Amino acid sequence: MIKRFAILVSALALFVLQSQSVFACGGLIAPNGAIRLSRAATLVAWHDGIERYMTSFTYQGDVSKLGWIVPLPAVPLKIEEGGGWTLQRLALETRPQPIFARTLNAAAPTAGVQVLQQVKIEALDITVIKGSHQLQGDGAPILITMKIPHIWIPLEVLALDGQQVQADIYLLTDIPVNTGDLEAKVGQSAVGAGVPGAPGMKLSFQEKMTPLLYHDLSTDRNMGWVRPDSWLTYLSLDTPSTTVTYDMGITSTGIIRLAHFGTSPMAVADGQSTHELPAWLPTLPMGTPQVTQTLALLLVIVSAIFLAFRVRARIIAKR
Repeated sequence: MIKRFAILVSALALFVLQSQSVFACGGLIAPNGAIRLSRAATLVAWHDGIERYMTSFTYQGDVSKLGWIVPLPAVPLKIEEGGGWTLQRLALETRPQPIFARTLNAAAPTAGVQVLQQVKIEALDITVIKGSHQLQGDGAPILITMKIPHIWIPLEVLALDGQQVQADIYLLTDIPVNTGDLEAKVGQSAVGAGVPGAPGMKLSFQEKMTPLLYHDLSTDRNMGWVRPDSWLTYLSLDTPSTTVTYDMGITSTGIIRLAHFGTSPMAVADGQSTHELPAWLPTLPMGTPQVTQTLALLLVIVSAIFLAFRVRARIIAKR
């Protein structure tokens, strides 16, 4: 029996400040524990300090009530229905399907969101939402808007004991996303590369927003905020639950950072400057030819050696 639910749990600011251990918990919950997550799809967009986090998932299990606890890093500015076709459109963009499959998907019925229950438990405001009569893979999407300094993506909540984690993660960012500092500096695309420290996660697709994609996304329900100059990145995750012990953030330079669960969401990218290359190094545009990348790298190495000798000469001269 396939059903789709989503629960949004928004923690009050006081709760966030008083209990950092809350960031170590979350996930699907059911009265009898008989639940299996089939697949999750998430879109995370960030611009000018505002994150929009939209998620949808399907599960297998004969339960009458299901909850999903997501520890959020900030009090949401808004919680609403996500776009009716956005996640499916992103799947078509990043993983093109045969024409007959597209026709079947286009004919699939869409449904609204039914609020089953709203309750406040101590410092938690909980809303239980059900998507009704939708085909598998088309769960009711929920859109959360938050004000945070950089992108934050909760992933550890997808790890149910003994199950395979399968997720599609779509990012809309101001700059290209990369898996390493050096690759970002020399303008090397990370498409096809794995994410260090995240087994089974791969950066599978990246492109500048196209006019057609922008039209399709921005005209969807509650999706008018989509920007035409965004970069679209698709990350695929397929790995045992035991390996998903982290959440993900992205630095201001577009570098993916991981932090084990229990880490405050804002610390996922903050405080990791030791990994970053010096800010004075120039950043080449994405897609820079390999010859240019090599020359730029050699120039950086020569400059570093020159500066090292210059500093050494000054030290000797002062003696």
